[in-house]
Amino acid sequence: MNNKTLVFSAMALCSGASWASSCSEKDVHEHIFEKLHTAYEEHIVDYERSDLTLSLEGVRTRSVSEFNGASSCAATLVIEGSQATNRLPFTYTVEPTDDGNRWVTTKGLF
Repeated sequence: MNNKTLVFSAMALCSGASWASSCSEKDVHEHIFEKLHTAYEEHIVDYERSDLTLSLEGVRTRSVSEFNGASSCAATLVIEGSQATNRLPFTYTVEPTDDGNRWVTTKGLF
């Protein structure tokens, strides 16, 4: 391997890591909560007027794709109310889009 190839490989590794999405980013979590609220608003009490609070615990990165920077994630959704607390484990993927945003796909919630 010549020096030019080594430098190019190092640059490619560094640039790929810089646009990888994080499983723990606040805006990713907010997007999950918005999707959950939209999906269930017809089936449960109005979230805005209820005593329910949503949070995530045990957030972990399962893998990060070297190809496109997508992160495979897992967490537990915690739904707290005055009567009970429920926990629901689920997985999600955070992918960078071509326009610089993030695409979040959840499994196990909807």
